[in-house]
Amino acid sequence: MASAGHRLAELSTLAQSTALPLHLWQLQMTNSFRALVDGRCDDAETEANAALEVGTAGGHAEATFAYGVQLIEIRRHQGRLDEMVGFLGDRAERA
Repeated sequence: MASAGHRLAELSTLAQSTALPLHLWQLQMTNSFRALVDGRCDDAETEANAALEVGTAGGHAEATFAYGVQLIEIRRHQGRLDEMVGFLGDRAERA
């Protein structure tokens, strides 16, 4: 995990220095998954929300799908997976 932390710091430096929307989006998604692995569900959700904003603003069509995947995992870890039924139904109707 220490190595992952160092790699995430490198990714953060690169993403911030290039300011490319794809890199910034990937950084936010990675931050979310890292927080989830660490058991920090609230932080994971905050980062997932930020990733959705950055990804959508950057024009990444898959940003909403990736957000859904992240949110499913967060809710699963929280024991709140049943809440995703409505979310997924709403998304399916919009597709």
